[in-house]
Order: sequence, then structure tokens, then C-alpha cells
Amino acid sequence: MMWIFRCLKNGKKLWTISATESQIYNASNTLFFTKIEGTVFFNQLENTQFKFTSPLGSYKLNDQQLSLVKTNAQLAMPDAFYLIICDEFNLNAESQIIQAFGNVQINSNLLSVNSQMMRVDLQDNRIYLKNNVQGSLIPY
Repeated sequence: MMWIFRCLKNGKKLWTISATESQIYNASNTLFFTKIEGTVFFNQLENTQFKFTSPLGSYKLNDQQLSLVKTNAQLAMPDAFYLIICDEFNLNAESQIIQAFGNVQINSNLLSVNSQMMRVDLQDNRIYLKNNVQGSLIPY
């Protein structure tokens, strides 16, 4: 059986998550998921979507924090498309900040990079890499 969760704000879709199993813990206002596929929509950023898969994850309703492990993701922005693989992944839907930790691999038509930490600010369309950054930038 597949569970589907959607979060709406002012009638606009913020995110959709499907999972084979889920549990809700009312005391902590947290949803826990197994075998996750999801999409985050950034309505104020036209044509920007973040799609992901992960074996396990949680979503804290109070602070809109999505946390995943062993994540494969695709970040589609108006001028770029990124494939991201990481050990640990956090997304704050309200602040539109993505953070990845552990072994982080990022590939696009402009770069191929490995690092131990990544931070993406979707409001500024910037990616920050930190800790043992190695890779190549591909010129136009």
C-alpha cells in the first residue's frame, strides 16, 4: 500500500511525499516514512522543483524540516539541473534551504563535485560546498 502526503499553503502545493509505510507521532508532530519518493515545489521560484528518493525519512510539522538518509535527488532550476547523491539530507520548506552531509556528490552540465557538506539557498539560487571539496567545473 502506498501512502501519499501533500502540504498546501494558500492553496499552492508545497510538497508531495509518497511512502510505502508511515507513522505519525502526535507528541512531536513528526511524520516518519519508509521507501520515500517526493517532490518539493517552490512556488515563488518559477520552474524550480526538487525530486528525491530515500529509504527512510521524517518530516517535522512545526518547523517544516524534512530529513532523509541515503538520498538521490534532482534539483531542476530555470537555468540548471543538478543530480545530488548524499548520505544525509535536510530541507527546510519554509526557509528554502537544503543541506546535505556525509558523502555528497553533485553533477550537472556545469560541474562534477564531491564534498562532505552542501548548502543550497533556493531564494538566492546559490550552492555552497564545504569540507574536502574536489571536482571539476565545466566551462560553457
